[in-house]
Amino acid sequence: MRALAVHPRDASTAYAGTWGGGVYLTTDGGVNWVSLSAGLASTLVYALDVHPSTDELVYAGTRGNGISKLVHGETTWTPYGLETHQVRSLLSVANGTAFTIYAGTEDGVWLREVSPALALHKSCHPKGPVFLGDVITYTLRYTNTGEIKLTDVVINDDIPAGTTYVEGSASASGGRYDPTPVSYTHLT
Repeated sequence: MRALAVHPRDASTAYAGTWGGGVYLTTDGGVNWVSLSAGLASTLVYALDVHPSTDELVYAGTRGNGISKLVHGETTWTPYGLETHQVRSLLSVANGTAFTIYAGTEDGVWLREVSPALALHKSCHPKGPVFLGDVITYTLRYTNTGEIKLTDVVINDDIPAGTTYVEGSASASGGRYDPTPVSYTHLT
């Protein structure tokens, strides 16, 4: 085993990075381990990190294939940058609702700022003048453009003066996760 990361809120859950076997997960304090390597950039794992304030994000630093990211509870890793580097150490540091990932590689330290972001677009129909008794439909479209899963999002929208809200006419559905491209800043 080359790396070990314990879940910040559940000491019985841990990830173990191996040299050639990928990543293993235990949820019972190490009694049983299961392979968790699907999608991992390389099975040669140098480093692991579970972000301390958003326990849903797990990072693996690999030999020559950069960083892979896993959402806690899922089973498939996704590439997360520095693809041509040997990522030998990882550390994530919280900064309010955001955090910074530091990656130690063969050519120095790289960092990535990760923060929540929500894009909102409002439109109405019909456009232009409306008259007494006309129905105006407002549509709010939102997209998570950050890299952190947003939950319990509340969007408030004021009713324009001279209009009345029709009880029960509002609806909401799903949402969409739209991550920005991954980029890092080279510090040294």
